[in-house]
Parts: sequence; C-alpha cells; structure tokens
Amino acid sequence: MRSDVQKTNGMMEQGNEKYESLFQQASDPILITDFTGRFIDVNAGMCKLFGYPKEELLQMNIRQLIDQEQLKRQPMRFDLLEKGQHIFSHRIMYHKNGTPTYVEANVKKFGDGMVMAIVRDLTQRRIIEANLEQSEKNLRHVLSSSAENFYMINTDYRVTLINKTAERNLEIAWGRPVTLGVNILDMIPEETREPIRASFDKALSGEKVEYELNVALDDLPEWVLVNFFPVTDDDGTIIGAYVSTKDITEKKLLEQELSDQKVQEQKKIARIMIKAQEKERNRIGQELHDNVNQILAGTKMFLTSAGQKDEKVMNLIKYPLELIDSTIREIRALSNRQITINFSSMHNPKTKNIDDYISLQPEDSVEGLEKLRQIIRSVAPEATETISYHMPAFKYHGMLVGFAAWKNHYGFYPWNSSTVNDFKDELKGYETSKGAIQFPKDKPLPVALIKKIVKARMKANIEKEKNKK
Repeated sequence: MRSDVQKTNGMMEQGNEKYESLFQQASDPILITDFTGRFIDVNAGMCKLFGYPKEELLQMNIRQLIDQEQLKRQPMRFDLLEKGQHIFSHRIMYHKNGTPTYVEANVKKFGDGMVMAIVRDLTQRRIIEANLEQSEKNLRHVLSSSAENFYMINTDYRVTLINKTAERNLEIAWGRPVTLGVNILDMIPEETREPIRASFDKALSGEKVEYELNVALDDLPEWVLVNFFPVTDDDGTIIGAYVSTKDITEKKLLEQELSDQKVQEQKKIARIMIKAQEKERNRIGQELHDNVNQILAGTKMFLTSAGQKDEKVMNLIKYPLELIDSTIREIRALSNRQITINFSSMHNPKTKNIDDYISLQPEDSVEGLEKLRQIIRSVAPEATETISYHMPAFKYHGMLVGFAAWKNHYGFYPWNSSTVNDFKDELKGYETSKGAIQFPKDKPLPVALIKKIVKARMKANIEKEKNKK
C-alpha cells in the first residue's frame, strides 16, 4: 500500500497540483483505490461523509464500509473496471458511528492500476422516498376502507388506483374484474362504453362531469351520484382522471317522497281552484242568465209593444229585436260553458320515459324526435323504450340504439364502437365519432339509412346473445 501512496504522490509532483486542488475541494466525496479495494487516496468530502480521518481510511479497504449482506448479493466488479468498463451502483455504506448511509457511486478505472469513485449521498432522498411511500400506503388504506367507489386512470385509460368497494361493484356492474393496470375501456360492456368514455374524455380535457345514475342490478345501490374529475400534477398538467360514485338511494327516496307530497299538495290546490272557479262560474252564469237576460227580455217586450201601435216603428225595430235575440242566445251559451284549468306548469320535470323527454324539448326538436322514434319502432316493434344516460333509447336483446336532441342536430347512438365504421361509406357527409352520428336539423332524416343501422344492430345483438350461451 505504501508503494501505491508513493506512486500517487509521484504523479502529483509531476504537475498534478491542479488535480490535487480540485480533488480536495470537490463538494462530492471522491475516493481512489487499487484493484483489491484498498484506499489509496480520499478527499475531505469522503472523510466528512463517513466520519473517518484520512489517515484511518488509508489503512482500510472499501469493503469494510459496505453492507456485508449487500456485498454478498452484489460483489464489487474490479474485473470489469480493469477492462475499462464504467460502473454505476447503489450501495448501503456505514458511517464510523454505525449509521447507514445510502450512496450512488460513479466508478471507473483511473490511471494505471487504480480505480476512482465519485460518491453521492442519497440518504436524505431515501428518507423522503420512504415517507412518500408510507403516505401512499396510508392513502391506499384510507381509500380501501372507504364505503364509496373510487378509482383513478391515467391518460391511457389504465387503472392506477382503485379501492375494494369499486373493485366489487364494478365487477357486479360490468361482469369483469377491474384491477390495477387494466385498460378501463376493455372492462366496460360494449353497449355502455361510448357514453362512459365520453365522460372520461371530458375529465381528461379538464372538465368536471356529474350525473345521477339509476342502477337496476341486485346487490348494488339503486341510485348513485357519479363524478368524473381531472387529475393534475404540480405544474397543472392533466395526468389522469378519477371517478367516485356515492350511494344516494336514501336521498332519492326522500326526494321522491317530497315530490309525491308536492304533487298531492298541488292536486289539493287544484281542487280548491276548481271549486272556486266553479263557484265563480255559477255566479257569473246566474248573473248573466237571470239579470242581464231579464233586462234584455224586458227591453224586447217594451220595443215589441211600441211597435204594435205603429207599423213604421215595427219596421225600424225589427233588426234591433233580432240582435237582442242573438245576444240572449250567446249569453245562455256563455253561462253554460265549462271553465278549465291549465295544468301544464304542474308537470313532473323528471325524465322518466321518452314522452317526458320529448315534451321538455324546444318546439323545433319535437317533430324530428318523434320521427326518429317512429322510424326505430317501425323496424323493431318488439324493442322496449327506455331512458339511459338521460336520453331516449331502445332495448332489444341488450341496448339497441339511442337518440337525443341538440342545438343544431339530432344525435343517433348505435351503442357500440363498430357500427359507425361499418356504415362509413353511407355516412359520408354526416359528422360522426366512434359511437355517435349527427343528423343536422335543417336536413331531412335519412330514413332508409337509419332503418339499415337499426336492423344491423338487432342482428348484432342476437348474435352476441347466442355467443354467450
């Protein structure tokens, strides 16, 4: 070892004063060993990091500082270094007082028969990483114990976080296990994939989505509130989306009870109004019939009596007498006319069926919606009408098609991802997406094309049902 030190000193004496200055003043710990691991030289940073004086380190071997268990698993490769290979490694080394120190070493051959390593202290970073890992474990524990559904996806639609409640409920709803790493779109049944994907896409573009969903499945809440939120990093860049669903069945039942009470109160008020208007109608009718008609009848008698004495007078009053007779008849009809109450403002605003949906649309949408409905019905008379995702839809061995009114077009939804592509040639000239078709309001609906699409969807649903058996 003494000869190695002398060799190093000799190098420094031959014009390496600059090297010596940089070596000692470097902020990172630097060490030089021979190919057996014995220290030849160390700088002040190395001494400070491990708590040894330079003289003591120069009597030691690098292996004495390295964790022995790690050294067994990951021996030092002086053979590769001697061949000129550059090695990066992570090691657990020990301070003189026995405290573990986590380091990253950049090691390479240095001169003739020597090895230089530049060491970085990673201990503080490891502590931060350990704390972060523990925080993530705590978060996962909290989410796993939550009664609400919660899961998160990245921008590739892959699940990055999901709690036990969501795993259970999504498997019941979709018939497939949803776990970490899977593509969420692959798990969603085809007939409901596009509307859910649209909500994901809105969240991934920075928009919050919220809606109430009626779930018609056993072992799941009857009503849930679904929320889609964007997830951003510290720079505000969107890196994913998370979804939470909350059981609102009790709230909806209470709302329904309050709504029923309100309807009953409205009916009660309506009955009172009817009775009051009936009473007023009777009073007005009685007044018209008994008083005004009597006055007119008396006037007629007086004029007739006056006319009987003079033929010229009779001729003069003939037309007024006819007007009096006509007025008496009109008053009698008016007194017997029924008075009705307009209940249009008392309708239930909840969209429970297609009729409800259409009734709430602007006047310029009603005719087109009814025509779409009749076109679908003409092809699929056995299909069942329903409301799904707040829009009209038909079921036939599964979800068949849906439609909706927008500002400038009617949306037509085949409820799968392949139909639009299958009819791409016939759909030229129409705006389309993977699961939606737009029919402009200012153009006639393509009846024949719509019928072909509905027939194709019916056939696909039947084949899909057969394949499941």
